[in-house]
Amino acid sequence: MKWTTERQDSGVLLIVTHNGQQWARLIREAEYRDHYDRHFLFWMAVLNLKYSALGMWKNRRTLLDFAGLEHGN
Repeated sequence: MKWTTERQDSGVLLIVTHNGQQWARLIREAEYRDHYDRHFLFWMAVLNLKYSALGMWKNRRTLLDFAGLEHGN
């Protein structure tokens, strides 16, 4: 898993490359500036990219578990 960042005019682009595929998340300057916890915003973006790259959908699975539904439904 390889991580890179690129500074854009509108914000910062986080890119993860894993098994020949790429996932990206743009944190816009206004979103970052107005967020109550900038560190939280950054690390949640990193965590979500990691889950996507590994094929893990933690949030959906957790919600389905709480709802008592199977993952296929």
